[in-house]
Amino acid sequence: MNTKIGKSVLIRVTENVATVTLNRPEVVNAIDENTRSDLKEIFTNIQASDDIKAVILTGDRDNFCGGSEVTSLQDISTSLAMEQMRNVRHTAMAIAACNKPIIVAVEGHAAGAGIGLALLCDKIIASKKSKFTFSFSRIGLGPEWGLSVTLPDRVGRIGARNLFWNAQKMSARSALEIGLIDEICIPGGALDCAWVEAKMLANKATLAVQGTKFLTRIPLDELRAALDNEAVSQAACVSSDDFSNGIKVFKNRRRQKSEIE
Repeated sequence: MNTKIGKSVLIRVTENVATVTLNRPEVVNAIDENTRSDLKEIFTNIQASDDIKAVILTGDRDNFCGGSEVTSLQDISTSLAMEQMRNVRHTAMAIAACNKPIIVAVEGHAAGAGIGLALLCDKIIASKKSKFTFSFSRIGLGPEWGLSVTLPDRVGRIGARNLFWNAQKMSARSALEIGLIDEICIPGGALDCAWVEAKMLANKATLAVQGTKFLTRIPLDELRAALDNEAVSQAACVSSDDFSNGIKVFKNRRRQKSEIE
């Protein structure tokens, strides 16, 4: 049975595997303040649980995560933007510090902060019809959710910079080719494939699995420093004319899409 935490996230524990589901399908599971708070609480509890041996992170219905709820950043002060980014840091660190293996199941769209959320985890399995979008520069924002260190760890420093600058959308096949994701599955099959992987890890020697994760992950001090730097950069971006103009374009596109649907 799914248990709802707050308003935005579900968690279900079956056979020592916790399935954590972003639960805002009406906005492509975009991350708002409630989602950040719920994720922090859930992963803090998972870390403390001896019964949970592995974790799956996914999105409800047809998409993984459309990124941050960027409209909440419009017309806010630099100090409030810094406060929101500090909340991002607390949640990101709770996920990264979790010693259980975390498998991400991606269907549909993963964008911006949604990709950042996925890269805090250990393995990403995506449907071959899924899409990955780095939309930051298009709306006048920079990397967040630790992407300034987790993305270069996957695709290299120059490759990461180009992805941020180009604001491109890529297929699952292209994402696999550059190392952004780890595995492709049939459409609709990401969660099933993630379950097989998570169950396999849950049945292995716990200390060995957790120790391997500890020894091979990005050092937490490095991630924390990156999140702090991202907060300063993002707060500056939010107060810029580029972001103000970018968010207007974003809203217009969302409204036009809604009218078509």
